[in-house]
Amino acid sequence: MVRNIQSDMGAMLGLATKTSTPDHLGTGWTTQLMKAGHKQIDVPGAGFAKLYGYQALGALLREGTYDKSFLLSVGRDMVAMDKKNPDIWHDSLPSDQKMLINLDETGGKGFNPLTGLMQAMSNNPEASAAFFDEPLREDTNKDGIVTTDDAELKGKKAQDVVDYMLDKKPMDDWYDTVTGGEQSPGQAAMGNALEAAVTGRVPGDEGAPPVEHGKHMSSVMEKVVAKIGAEPELVAEDGRLNGLTQNFGNMAAEYMPDLQATAENGANQIKPFGTPAEFKKDEMAFFLGAVGQDPQAYGAITNAQQAYTTALVSDVFQHPEKHGDVGEAVRNAVHPGGEIAGIMTEARAQGIHEAQIAEDEEYNKGVAENAKWTNRIIDAVGAKYVEMLPAGGDVVGWIKEDVSESAVESAEHDKSKASRHESASGYAAAEEAAKEAAKSAVETAGRGAGLTTEQIKEYRGSASTQTAAAHSIGRDSVASSSPKGS
Repeated sequence: MVRNIQSDMGAMLGLATKTSTPDHLGTGWTTQLMKAGHKQIDVPGAGFAKLYGYQALGALLREGTYDKSFLLSVGRDMVAMDKKNPDIWHDSLPSDQKMLINLDETGGKGFNPLTGLMQAMSNNPEASAAFFDEPLREDTNKDGIVTTDDAELKGKKAQDVVDYMLDKKPMDDWYDTVTGGEQSPGQAAMGNALEAAVTGRVPGDEGAPPVEHGKHMSSVMEKVVAKIGAEPELVAEDGRLNGLTQNFGNMAAEYMPDLQATAENGANQIKPFGTPAEFKKDEMAFFLGAVGQDPQAYGAITNAQQAYTTALVSDVFQHPEKHGDVGEAVRNAVHPGGEIAGIMTEARAQGIHEAQIAEDEEYNKGVAENAKWTNRIIDAVGAKYVEMLPAGGDVVGWIKEDVSESAVESAEHDKSKASRHESASGYAAAEEAAKEAAKSAVETAGRGAGLTTEQIKEYRGSASTQTAAAHSIGRDSVASSSPKGS
């Protein structure tokens, strides 16, 4: 019953912050709430322990949906408070270790209000994108709270929210863990908030429609790729961000057009889902090479790569008049995906042999279990660029089925166990799998465009040859330079 009361209070508070609610809680009330967040309060039954107002608020933020401006104001100030003293939330804990603020079965005890904030952000992707794209600030006007009126941190202290949150260790909230619950509730919530920020969807909402990427979304993705790309060991098996690899895999799948454009887009055939995210190629390769060692992340990325490559080839066949040489346009369309496939081959090989994270079967299972990314990419292409795909729901439906089937077959034929030992036959098998996937993309797109069997056969050959070269480039981009186990 008490749990339900807490849940209802959170939902009602969220509703009260929305500008669409009559007599909503405005900026003046929010300012007073923020000041109260810095004050300590007595807790009946907790002895000499005192809690901060933000700790009480954090438990409510987990429930309901809050106004974007409210979350940004509270989040900005709460993170600044945490930055000033990261130990503040456990300096005065109740002696009774069974005491909780968060009465939900998940998400920890609730003493770290940032966990509640992150859960609120994951329920409001637009707010999350804007929040993570902000710099850290400090109380320069000395009014007791941090707002946009305060200056950004300067010099060596300068840091953005993405960096600050990703710099946290998984056990920083050790005092919040519950026996049998998440070992790192704060990090888990943060991973979901980041995923929401860059995808525009609440994690786990499988039926959510595609969201066009805005500037904050793409900017946050750029920062994440730069962070992991510069330090791929962060997501190694013993890295502090290893617990977020599946979130990162979903984020990579969402930005497949941008990742492929980074690999190669000389012919300017790639079309992003909104504001393009721009990555450095070496950081992109290291990011994918490290994250892709997780079987579920590998599955999401592999499905998205195959789906978007198929869409690019389909675009060529749907509009041959836009290309001077259709065969050359097909080669341009499959090359970026070939590089991504090469990176994934190396990621899988390192995951099996150097990091010993998983076996071939687990990577194959990861591809099969993440077929939803085929549908998401095709749906996103159709929503933004309807002209890239054939008209008719039935045709698009079997394109999705063909792409998913091709991704699974390609994964099953990638014998990374052999290729990592530099076996010529093993590497050839991985390359052959990539070539077959490219040929499948051509065949699926060609059928949708009504090409003849002879035409499809010729273009399949062109795609196969180009993908072989691209696969080698992608694999080599991480094989020679990746730190062991990353």
